[in-house]
Amino acid sequence: MKKVTVFRVEHKDVGNGPYIHANGDLNRTIAGLHNAHQTSSKHPGPRTDINAVLYYWHSFGFPHRPAADWWFKNFKQKLHREGYVINVYECNEEDVVVSESRKQCIFEKKKAKLVDTQSVIGYSKYYQTN
Repeated sequence: MKKVTVFRVEHKDVGNGPYIHANGDLNRTIAGLHNAHQTSSKHPGPRTDINAVLYYWHSFGFPHRPAADWWFKNFKQKLHREGYVINVYECNEEDVVVSESRKQCIFEKKKAKLVDTQSVIGYSKYYQTN
């Protein structure tokens, strides 16, 4: 079974991504993040960019570290201050769907193995493309 790496920006304590709070509400802590990405053609929405059915158990991530850095380039300092990190997961290839733009992906986090935690403003050995 082939393994792939997924990079996910999530809160270091609760594991939620930066768009949604742990209680399920829209996260307004990262000022401007949701609005900037919602209105940007450079940040395609998952329903238009991912050719798969999206289920509640899917988590969003990135197929390589440079994609995560680019996606959040104007928000990395804010994310860092609010406690967000980049968790690196090892996944079975069939549990990951990479978007048509190759900018994002979905995966089943419960089936993934956490292999590294990185700062959103730095990088490590995983700073490479798959």
